[in-house]
Amino acid sequence: MIFVGMNESKDLQSFMFIRNKITAAVLGCLLIILPLLAACGGSGSANTNADTQTKSSAVVDVSTAQAETREVPEFIESTGSLVAEEQSDIAPQVSGQVIATPVDVGAFVSQGAVIARLDDRDARLRLEQAQAGEQQAQANVRQAEAKLGLSPGEQFDPNKVPEVQAAQKNYEAALAQIRNAEAQIRNAEAQARLAEDTARRYANLLRTGDISRVSYNQAQTQAESARAQLNAVREQVNTVRAQANATRQQSEVVINTARQNNQAIATARAGLESARAATALAQKAVNDTIIRAPFAGYIGERPTAVGEYVTPASRIATLVRTNPIKVRIQLPEVNASRVRTGMSVSVKVAAYTDRQFAGRITAINPSLEANTRAVIVEAQIENPDNLLRPNMFATVRILQPGSGQAVFVPRSAVIADVNTNSSRVYIIENGTARLAVVQLGDEEGDMVRITSGLSGGETVATSNVDQLFDGAVVNIR
Repeated sequence: MIFVGMNESKDLQSFMFIRNKITAAVLGCLLIILPLLAACGGSGSANTNADTQTKSSAVVDVSTAQAETREVPEFIESTGSLVAEEQSDIAPQVSGQVIATPVDVGAFVSQGAVIARLDDRDARLRLEQAQAGEQQAQANVRQAEAKLGLSPGEQFDPNKVPEVQAAQKNYEAALAQIRNAEAQIRNAEAQARLAEDTARRYANLLRTGDISRVSYNQAQTQAESARAQLNAVREQVNTVRAQANATRQQSEVVINTARQNNQAIATARAGLESARAATALAQKAVNDTIIRAPFAGYIGERPTAVGEYVTPASRIATLVRTNPIKVRIQLPEVNASRVRTGMSVSVKVAAYTDRQFAGRITAINPSLEANTRAVIVEAQIENPDNLLRPNMFATVRILQPGSGQAVFVPRSAVIADVNTNSSRVYIIENGTARLAVVQLGDEEGDMVRITSGLSGGETVATSNVDQLFDGAVVNIR
């Protein structure tokens, strides 16, 4: 036990010796470094103070201008996207192989211009077949009309058919014979009555002996002859009536035949109309092999190439009408009551920052978007030079009635700070420049609008602004 305690005492003494050596070395290093740091710090501070004193003592010559307050129109500003006035994915109405695509992407085409052609050989053969069928149907109509003696296109009148006219004449002649025979019957009946009366009177006279039997016999013979003649006339009238009935029946048969022939004409004409419809369909199929532009515009896309087989479900090209062009914007619900159709708008796009495009509101969605609670407004912009393109991002201003105040300064007074992506001006007060960060608006000639940072009436530096700093002493020239 005594031996172990002596070893531990020696180890502790060694540890304490080493720690003291390390502490002494660190203190020595600090004594050397601290004076050097102090010397360097003093030199830097002296230089900074010297520079500050130099800058403060420098006087910058500047020219100045006053921030102007002007009347400007009131407007609602929003952003939106440009959309085509019309955009159509053009598809063929028939299936076929593409044999020509005479337009390229970006080309302007007029309404009715050819965009693509399909192989039309089959369609033309069907057209020729339909035209031959139409000619055959036309011949059938002419043949049916000729049977009734009708000229092409003449309407049917049974009284004008030659056979009907002949039958009617025969019937009329038979009726005349009947009338003549009836007159003969009446005459024969009168003669028969007269002969019978004479025979009865002679019979009375014979009984009284006033006449001879010879005279009586003659009267009786005349009465019998009159009765025989009356019967003969009656038989003749019956014969004539039978002939008249036969003639009438024959006339009706002729009329019915003519009507049947007229029905054949109607059937032939219906066949002709059907053949004409078939020809029109075949002609349309030929015309449909030529795909034309439905309206004037620019070719946006043309995914189809020569040799492809297309169907009515295929897209030949995309046609876009960009003049006029529309801009679609979303306005907050609070501005829904401040816009009306017909209001003037101005549009700016990043591609043409120095231009504004004028237009008018043409449509306002009657309902708000369910998700954003925003009202969708469309305006129409004239675009004769096709500078504006669909899907461009646009800044839109909707002009409002009345006007407001705005602050303007010369463009030369504004400094753009690329490091902070901000703009600033120097306000001159009592011979000293004071830095002011501002936000810019529209430019009007050599003046630029300040939307925030100035209230109007301030004096701003317009020259040597790159030499100024906050607190710089200036000399106004």
